Amino acid sequence: MFTFYLIQITFTMRSFTTSFAAIIFSLSILTSCDQKAIDINVSELETPCEYVNAMLKVTDAASLIIGDKTKSDLNDSEKQRLEDLQNKYKEIGYASKNAMKTKSWKESEFRDCSNYAEMEESELKLRDRRHQ
Repeated sequence: MFTFYLIQITFTMRSFTTSFAAIIFSLSILTSCDQKAIDINVSELETPCEYVNAMLKVTDAASLIIGDKTKSDLNDSEKQRLEDLQNKYKEIGYASKNAMKTKSWKESEFRDCSNYAEMEESELKLRDRRHQ
C-alpha cells in the first residue's frame, strides 16, 4: 500500500512540474511580444513578406498594449511604448519604400504575402482606436 502512495505522489509531482514549466514558458512568450516588435532589426529584412510580417508584429504589439482602452486610459509607460512602436512602424515603412526602389520590388509582391490582409486589418483597427 505504501508503494502505491509513493508512486501516486511521484506522478503528481511530475505533473505539477510539467504544468509549472508550461505556464512559465507561456508567460515568457506573452510578456515579450511587444519587446520583440521593438527589437526588429530593419536592416535584416530581406523580402517583401519579411517587411509585412514585421509590420504585423508591431501592430499586434500595439494592439496588445491598447486593448479596450481609450487614449485617456493609457498610463505614461503604455503611451511611451506605443510611441516607440509607432516609430518602429515608420522605420519599417520607410525601409520598405526604399527597398522597393533599390530592389525593384512591386507593391503586388507585398500584397501577395500571406499576412498582408491581416496586417492591413490590424493597422486599420489601430487607426480607428487612435481616434477614440
